[in-house]
Amino acid sequence: MKFCLFLTIALLAATRVTAQSAEQIAGYFNQDWEAVTDPKTAAFYKTVEQKDSIYLVRNYYISGKKQRYAEYLDEALETAHGKMLRYYESGALKEEERWDHGKRVGTQKTYYENGSLQKESRTAALGAEEVFIHYFSKDGHELLPNGKGVINVEINEPGFDVYEEVKDSVTVFAYKVSQITGDTTSVALEKPAEYKGGIKAMSRHIQGRLTYPKEARRKRVSGSVFVSFVIDKKGNVTDVKVVKGVHPALDAVAVAAIASMKPWIPGERLGQVTKSRFVLPIYFRLP
Repeated sequence: MKFCLFLTIALLAATRVTAQSAEQIAGYFNQDWEAVTDPKTAAFYKTVEQKDSIYLVRNYYISGKKQRYAEYLDEALETAHGKMLRYYESGALKEEERWDHGKRVGTQKTYYENGSLQKESRTAALGAEEVFIHYFSKDGHELLPNGKGVINVEINEPGFDVYEEVKDSVTVFAYKVSQITGDTTSVALEKPAEYKGGIKAMSRHIQGRLTYPKEARRKRVSGSVFVSFVIDKKGNVTDVKVVKGVHPALDAVAVAAIASMKPWIPGERLGQVTKSRFVLPIYFRLP
């Protein structure tokens, strides 16, 4: 039984199209981007269109307004090539970047909903260090003069404000502050923990230890299991737990796969080895 693992956003494979096709609906999704069969329960839907050798993928809010646009070289939608855009539900452009044969190239830009530039940065590859070129407040004030300063970043975690400290145009430390208690928690390091061999090696390791439980397969259960874990000062994987599950059987498989990882290179802060926490989404899909 085949299934796929995605470390960032999970995309379903496009339906088969001809060499030159019209835009076709390829799936409906709930608020968490999990596939649903009933359009009435969907928050988003996706379409695929082929033009010459490029596959155009458009995500929409269920209202019909644009949410994302991306271009790919392959029908499996694994090799991004061309523009990738994201939009606010109002229709205003939120993010733009370019890809070349699966690699992010040039600069990436994000915008406030009023259309003003928020951030311009460079990121060579998935998981690579983001280098800031500019970061502006909503009123156009540069927040990182000379590549140095503190910025407030958006996160999908109600009740917290997250800040990043930037030096020499890269983030060296990040922390979140509770809006209720004012407590501060570190969420990033000067040198994050690193899996030996990188993200691709980690993906291969986890994929090789995933099996689709018979119970979940029989009930046609699929979706994303979000697993949290801590890399301790020796690089060991500890405190593995599900922060958002799908089904007990799938959750157990995801936790076991994460727990089986070999030791990482531990992270550092201010020159001292320290613990760091990660959350990975493990996506299970039935054909």
